[in-house]
Amino acid sequence: MYTGIVQGTARVLSLHKETGHQRVVLVQGSPLFDNIDIGASVSVNGTCLTVTAYSSDSATFDISNRTAEITTLEHLRVNDRVNIERSHRAGEENGGHALYGHIESTA
Repeated sequence: MYTGIVQGTARVLSLHKETGHQRVVLVQGSPLFDNIDIGASVSVNGTCLTVTAYSSDSATFDISNRTAEITTLEHLRVNDRVNIERSHRAGEENGGHALYGHIESTA
């Protein structure tokens, strides 16, 4: 779950098209990927994505073709900046409102 409050930005380092999805590697602009693990949920431009790999300064996500089609993630390019929000942890201040981050369409 997310609060809807953008916590920082990251830069698109690379995009690789694969069968059924594209792989995106994001480089953090602040310590947003510190203490991240494979399987963590991260909101990227408001869309919930799952970490598939990480290093000290980057995180990798797979974007399914369907997710790309119904979100703005379809338009990502190398060096674009994206908004990042880590998932909300129980017991921490909310600071916003509860959002699921699962997109059904764009308007």
